[in-house]
Order: sequence, then structure tokens, then C-alpha cells
Amino acid sequence: MKNYSFINLFVVMVFSLLLGACDHDDDYVSYSIDLKGTPDQYEYLEENGELEVPLYVASEAGIKSAYYKVGVKNDEGKVVIGNAVDIPVPEKSSNDVLSVKIPVVKNMSHIFFAVFDKNDQLYKRTVTVAEVRNAPVLAFKDNIDQKKTVCVGIPFNIKGEIQSEYELASVWAIPVVNGVEKETVRGSLSSTSFELSIPVEAGLQSVLVKAANVHGGVVTKEFKVLNVVMEDFLDLTFTSDLTELNRTIVGKVKSIDGIIASGSDIASMKYAIKKNGSLGNYVELPLIDSEGNEAKFSIQLTGEEGIESVEIVATNQGNVTTTEKPRVKVLSASRVASLTDVTMSTDPADNACFLALFEETPVFGVSTAINKQERIDFYLANKGNGVQPLSPHAYAAGDAYYNASKPYITGFETLTYAFISAKRGKITKDAFDAISSEQGLQEFLESSIIPPSPDGENYKIYTASRRVGDTFNDTSKNEGGFLFGWGTHSHPNISPAVGVSNVAFAIFYVKSVTKKANGHWTIVFDVKYPLTDERVANTGGSIAPYAPYPL
Repeated sequence: MKNYSFINLFVVMVFSLLLGACDHDDDYVSYSIDLKGTPDQYEYLEENGELEVPLYVASEAGIKSAYYKVGVKNDEGKVVIGNAVDIPVPEKSSNDVLSVKIPVVKNMSHIFFAVFDKNDQLYKRTVTVAEVRNAPVLAFKDNIDQKKTVCVGIPFNIKGEIQSEYELASVWAIPVVNGVEKETVRGSLSSTSFELSIPVEAGLQSVLVKAANVHGGVVTKEFKVLNVVMEDFLDLTFTSDLTELNRTIVGKVKSIDGIIASGSDIASMKYAIKKNGSLGNYVELPLIDSEGNEAKFSIQLTGEEGIESVEIVATNQGNVTTTEKPRVKVLSASRVASLTDVTMSTDPADNACFLALFEETPVFGVSTAINKQERIDFYLANKGNGVQPLSPHAYAAGDAYYNASKPYITGFETLTYAFISAKRGKITKDAFDAISSEQGLQEFLESSIIPPSPDGENYKIYTASRRVGDTFNDTSKNEGGFLFGWGTHSHPNISPAVGVSNVAFAIFYVKSVTKKANGHWTIVFDVKYPLTDERVANTGGSIAPYAPYPL
């Protein structure tokens, strides 16, 4: 660092007076802090570096408190002053030198110091910085900043890119094992690309990757290690959205992408397509960007009716094998299942409170439902002012839902999940009637409901956390369409909801709602839904009753 002798001292004094290190500094007559020969003007510092400044005051009373504030220039060139940072003061302090370490941040221009002695005498000093040189910017390859599994004794590589205004000097890594930083690992630089070979020992938690330019500017970025094993392994991770496979259209291509990581080198990778219950021949899967024990892969799957899944098998040199079977749902272009003029009731005496679309008899009562808990799509609850379809998953969404649900699901041990939308304006009777296939239903959703449909409702139904429908009645809401979805949902105790994935859908159109003399309600609707049993295919969201809502 060099003394910067071109800044007018008068400007420094003005800043000290106007922007003093304490809100009430101007209430005091101040004296200067001695910096013990270190500069108070710097030509440049390095971002992410550390500036160490000694502070000394000639006070027989001793130091009571000390702090500093950092001034940073904004985009308009104005200095914005940060909050005060306390400087630790020794208990026995008379003429001690306080050593202060200040992190260097981007666009830092001033550091304002203030010290009070035990007689409340104020001492001040300002350090100025003409320039903060930008540190390098480091990015890991494919923006992946963690390794799911590594094996003791088998090194793994970390690669990436470094961008820097100044010439790069070096790249290195510090493994962190059980919270302790280990011996530095030197890496190789090729233009802006870097590569590091990281040794693996038990307890490895992360790797601190660092890069420096020729001026000493340093960037640090953490690469996490999630699991360390003692034996060889194979780990397959999908990078594409597998829920998209549930919306495969005949003739359209879906991509199944991922990364295969291994302890020893990968020996082979293949896949086969299961269609109409039979597994086809395996096809060798080319590895992309292979590094021996890590590679990418990509399967281009063309939609055909009858496809059920893709079976992917990988083996490494240590004879470890892993198999993944992502499910594929090809939307039929020929027809969609449908029911017309379905009548349900909130009155248990009518034996029509429950709906299970994939049962031979889809509408049934309480006595049957207790034996078909895992098959239920929704039940109807009497909300007093109307009838509301409820997913069993939402029985404890509040006391009102709990009390409304007990007449129907008391004694249940399995509560299935379903997505149920409110009444949607785009679902008109004409639009409903025009849908004749699963593919037609998907095309309607994409054009009218799901963003970024140009004329749609921009309703993100794939991740929407909604388990109750509208309350229909015999006046303001006695008809209209809503959506129903099968998928998975995090436990209701987790808030906000995470891991919501709605993968397959039905469409309902309510035709009438009637209030019975005893206060219960009946509802009549049409419904169109997939041919495949989506209830059995989506069981991951089911829950058991939980406190404080026993059944």
C-alpha cells in the first residue's frame, strides 16, 4: 500500500467535522488520535482485505470506549456512513494502543475513528482511501457449490471460472475437517479457468476455495461436502425437473438430465424404457464432460402412449451399482376419463360424502371410507353457509376445518393429499366441454391457467399450496369450474409450505347446489380426469393425524 498524498487535508477535516464518528460528536471539543506512524491516506486497498490501524491517545485518565464508522461511496459519488462498530477496550487502559482490524469493502472511502477517555474527552481521526480495487469473482462449474457424497481416500475435483480486472496470481483451497482448517491445496489456472484436486478424509465438511490477483485482492467461496463415506459409492442426481415427465405429450421430447458421481471411475451407464408393463432393451448412455469418477448425462425421451418409466443403471469400477426409475406420465391424445352428473352430499345419511375417482364406485359414505382411507380424493364438508370440498390433508387447517371434518373422518389413520383450487373464471362450461383428452386438458391449462400463458390467469398450479376448495352455495356460487390435483405436500406443521409438487390434474364443473331441509347440502358436477390411477401413484403427501387434532 502507498501513502496517498494528493488528497487535500482540508477536505479530510471537513468530513471529520460533518460526518463525525458519533451522532453527538459535535457536542465535544475533540483532539486527534495518534496513528503511531501508519498512514491516514491510502492510494488503494484490496476488496475483502483487512486494514489494521493502531489508535493511541495521550490521556492519563485512560480509555473508556472506542468505535469506528465506515464511509462508502454510492453510485452518485456521495459518501454513505454506516453504523458504529465498537472497538474492544482493555479493562486497564491508560496509554494503551488499540489495534483495530477493519474489513475492506467495495467503494470504501473513509474510516472515522472516535475514542472517549474516562473524563469523556473525545479524540477523533479520519483515514481516507482513494480506491478499493475489486477482488476477483469466482464461480463454480455449473454453479454447483456442493458435493453430495465423497469417499475417504478418493480425491475429487472442483472446477470453475474466475473473473478479475487484474491479472490472476493463484488459486488454492483449504479443506475444513471437523471445523478445523487443514493444509492448503494448490490449484491450477488456465486463463480464467481453475481446477483443484481435493483429498478426502473422515470429517470433511467443506472446502474454502480462494483466488488472488497480482495486487493481493482475494476472493473466498465455500464448497460444501454433505456426506463422507468410507467405501466406494455411486450417486446419481437429476438436474432437470422430473415433474415435467408427468406431463409428457405424445410426439414431444422431454429431457432427463443429471450428474453421476462415483468414488472409483464410472464403468458404464445405460437406460431402458418401461412401456405397457414391459421393460425394453438397455441402451448405452454416453457420458458428457466425463472426468472418470464424475460426468453428466442426458436422455431425450419422445412421448409415446404406454410409457410408464425410464430405468437408469450405472456401475463403477468397484462394482457398485445404482438404479433410478423416474416415472413418466404420457398424456393420452385419444380420450380422458369422465363422469357426468355426479351427485354428492354433506349429509352422512346419504352415503355420498366421499369421492375417489379411481374406485369402481367413486362416490361413497362414511362407513365405506374408513376402509378406503388411502384412496380418497376429497370429502364434502358442511360449512353452514355452503358446501366445501376438502382434502383430508387439510383437516386441521384450523378449528373450523377440524370441527367440520370430524363427522366424516373420525377414526382415520391415513389422510391423503390433494390440491383443490378455488373457482376459476377461465373454466367455463364451453371450455370444460371442449376437453376430450388428457393432452387437451394439459393444453387448456397451459393456455388459460398456468403462466406464462398470454391470456391466462397466471396461477402456478404445480407448486400451489391449496388443499381446500371454494364454498359453493345455492345463490352466489351454485356453478363454476375448479381444478383438482394429485401430488405431494410437506407436513402441515411446516410453515410456510415447502416441497409442494402437484403433478396430475382433473377438471370439475359444478352444475348445481341445493340446500336440504335438514341444513345439509347436495352438489352436482361433471369431472374429467386421467385414465391412469394417479391416487396410487402419488402417496408421498399422505399424513397421519397429529396433535392437537386427534381423530
